[in-house]
Amino acid sequence: MGMLDHHERRTIGSTNKWIISSVQPDRDHALLTVTGMLDQESAAELRQRATGLLVAGARYLVVDLSQAYGAHPGILGLLAAASRRLTARQGWLKLTGAGPAVMEKLDEASLSDLFTIYRAATCRGDNGVDDASGSECVTRHPVA
Repeated sequence: MGMLDHHERRTIGSTNKWIISSVQPDRDHALLTVTGMLDQESAAELRQRATGLLVAGARYLVVDLSQAYGAHPGILGLLAAASRRLTARQGWLKLTGAGPAVMEKLDEASLSDLFTIYRAATCRGDNGVDDASGSECVTRHPVA
């Protein structure tokens, strides 16, 4: 299968404080990378980009925050919502590189979002096994 149109799409914030890159090498897999400040503007772009990847059919999404700093209050809700949508498709979201600012936002997150983000942060994408518990990351739903 060929590369999709938005392969290696990059957006640079108007303040040049952040860059969000997305790669979707095939229909099912995608990577979002955030570099720079996670502020209101970058969180809105991240939401738009994640939604676009889900609409394009991504089922397995890695969000790399290792080069990001700061944390907009809505970032965990955004990631949790994307993770729930992917789980409903029998996919997953893998969160990597969440720094101290993102981790501090856990105090403000709902219990449901906390569990979702925990699973996204501890789930390994390569074999679908939770690093912490050894159980499957994705709840499999029987097909009727």
